[in-house]
Parts: sequence; structure tokens; C-alpha cells
Amino acid sequence: MRTRSKRLIRTAPACALAVAACLAAVTLAAAQQPAALAERVLARSIQSGMTLARYLDQSRAEFQNLDLDHDRALTSADGEGVRRRSAAAMRAGVIGEIMRADLDGDGKITQDEVVRLSIALAGVAPQESEENRRKRVDDVVAERMKPDLDHDGVIDAAEIIAYARQRAGAASSGGANAAIEAALTFDADGDGKVTLAEYEAAAARVFRAIDTDGDGVVSKDEIDAYRRPAR
Repeated sequence: MRTRSKRLIRTAPACALAVAACLAAVTLAAAQQPAALAERVLARSIQSGMTLARYLDQSRAEFQNLDLDHDRALTSADGEGVRRRSAAAMRAGVIGEIMRADLDGDGKITQDEVVRLSIALAGVAPQESEENRRKRVDDVVAERMKPDLDHDGVIDAAEIIAYARQRAGAASSGGANAAIEAALTFDADGDGKVTLAEYEAAAARVFRAIDTDGDGVVSKDEIDAYRRPAR
């Protein structure tokens, strides 16, 4: 029994080291995964035929567009600003689309107005049956009446704003939001901000990862290969 205890004591440090190594590997993988995803977001703007110099010029313009306070660094404040600006643009677009049905200009939309607009938008398809046309109109009406949150047949100003907020919230992960979230992961020195140099370094790293033949120009085949999901 004493011999077995001694054997366990001797092997314990080795087990502890193995566990520590495994935890370190998991931690490293978790840290690398967001970075890899961020670089793929950065790669979306790369086009076939681009050179590194041209891509870096484009990346500088992207950086300046995200740097809302123009302090030459991307921070969480810029991230919040981009998210708010993106949400405002989305709300404005949704409200504008809803208001297309306000045919009498009274600031609210009735189901009758929605039906009339939907009929006009649906048009008439060649050789389409009346049944199919009616279904298309019904589908458009159903989509356009979604802002009628209390289902009383009238979309008022409060419902328009509430629905626009819902849509903006649902779309919060794409576009400019994805760009700033990706950019903020390029903080190489961990000082809480991303400088233009750090952003350019990430852009160059992405370009070279795509330019597998190292000729300084990315081809369509190289871009497709980079974007192809790993098996």
C-alpha cells in the first residue's frame, strides 16, 4: 500500500503538467479562434487582381471610416459609435420602407393602404394564374403588416418605431458592426486600442494568407480557396 502511494506521488507532477499543457492548448485555441474569424471578416473586401499595396490603401480607408472620433486609434468607444450609427441607418431604412404605404400622408398606415400598395408592387407576371397572383399579393400584405404589433389593422407611429428598433436589433451582427468587432481584435500589444499600424499588419497578414503563390496579386482561385469552409 505504501509502495503504491509513493508511485502515485511520483506520477502526480507529471499528470499535473499534462493537464496544464492541455489547458494551455485550449486557451490558445480559444484566443486564436476569434482572431481567425476576424481576419476572415477583413478578407471580405479583398477582390481578385488586388495587389498588397492596393489592399493596404483600401484598409487605411476602412480604418478611417471606423475611427469615428478621428484620434487615429480604434477603441471600444468607436465600436459603440459604429453600432449606434449602423442601428440608426437600419431604423431609418425600415421606417422609410414602411412609410411607402402611407398613401394619404396622415402618418399612419391602414391595411387598405397596404393592400393597394402591395397590388401595385406585385404587378402581373406573364401567364400567371389569378390564384398565384393573389397569393403573391397576400404574401406582400402579410410582410408589410408585420409592424402592426397590436393587430388592429392600423400601423401607427409608435408601432413603426418599435418595429424599426426590433429590425435594427436583429441585424446588429453584420455590416459595419462585424467590421468594427473584427478590427478591435487586432490589438496586438493589449493596450485597449488598435492603431493604424496594427490594423495594417492584420490586413497584410490576411493578404499573404490568401496569396498562396506569393506573387503579390490575389487571384479568384486563391480567394475562393481561402473562403472555402474547412472540411
